[in-house]
Amino acid sequence: MQYTKQQIKDVLTGRWISGSFPDFAKEICHNAECLKILFELNNDEDPKIAWRSAYLFDMAHENDPSLFTEYIPKIINLLARTTNKSIQRHYVRILAMSKTDAVADGRLVDVCINWLLKEDTPIAVKAHCMQILYKLTQPYPELIPEVEIVLNEVIPNGSKGVANRAKKLLKELKKQSKI
Repeated sequence: MQYTKQQIKDVLTGRWISGSFPDFAKEICHNAECLKILFELNNDEDPKIAWRSAYLFDMAHENDPSLFTEYIPKIINLLARTTNKSIQRHYVRILAMSKTDAVADGRLVDVCINWLLKEDTPIAVKAHCMQILYKLTQPYPELIPEVEIVLNEVIPNGSKGVANRAKKLLKELKKQSKI
């Protein structure tokens, strides 16, 4: 079914029952025009519409990531300017689940490092940023020393979950650098 921008906005504001979102995400994920509208709504002036559209965009991505190839560079482009923490979380989650070659971009590395080192970055954003950086060390082992430094800096001030994840990734990086 084709939805207009207003109809999608109505769903985002009126039918906020999280149980109904997975079905709606499945319904619209194969409709290129709906995905385009949903992505545009990530920048809506109403923060509620913006983050709910990002949430729905993330859910649709989970249903069929292959349909989102054209959005990966756009997300990377917007990421550094995105101040809404909820949208940051959904964007880095999408990027963390994307193919490594699609996210191999120095700007993304910079954003992830900056967000990891900021104390006010939400835990989920940090977790996804760590995963992205780790993933990028596979084809680019020259990143390992820098990623290790960042992860070591995160451990003392991070939450228990963030510190634990950083320690696990550091062990994996040590194994990887011995190969």
